[in-house]
Amino acid sequence: EINDYDSAEKHILRALEIVDQLGANRFIPNCNNIIAKIHHARDGFRTDTVQLMRNTLTVSRKTGINFLGPWVLSTLALVLDDKESSLEALDEGEDILRRGCVGHNYFEFYRNAMEVAWRYSDWSLIDKYADALEGFIEPEPIPWAEHCIRWGRALSAHGRKPGEETAERLRDIRDEAERSNLLSGIKTLDQALMD
Repeated sequence: EINDYDSAEKHILRALEIVDQLGANRFIPNCNNIIAKIHHARDGFRTDTVQLMRNTLTVSRKTGINFLGPWVLSTLALVLDDKESSLEALDEGEDILRRGCVGHNYFEFYRNAMEVAWRYSDWSLIDKYADALEGFIEPEPIPWAEHCIRWGRALSAHGRKPGEETAERLRDIRDEAERSNLLSGIKTLDQALMD
């Protein structure tokens, strides 16, 4: 979240060593999700990152798709540079969410999915995912998720009707992100402001 990619990668690679020592393959997808997001944020689209996430999805299917599957599928969608394949991954992830799975999937899936929808200028899809995340946290609001919802809705509003009013909303979300040290979405906000 704070864009300290070098430290994050160092710690997650150590976590993978521990997972390997313990033989706890169920946690490989968790680590690989983070590695893929680091590579994507730092370097953009990379073939090796896509392959990492395809392999991770295979591991997730073997170790229990309900444990990390939707998160894995949304990360795969994020690192793919093909719209059809990205949306197929999101559809599969949504299907697993509807059937029920471990709670962390909902947070990560909807956050990643909003970014994928933004990339393809699908404002309705961003709103759909923001609404779904809002519904999920309604019984117990969480500031990180509330920020993600505002972030997605501001991007959607600006995409639909770019102008000073929606740009100001993006700048407000950007300021909030800096104050809260939730920096991972700032690059997307800056790109939207440049359009």
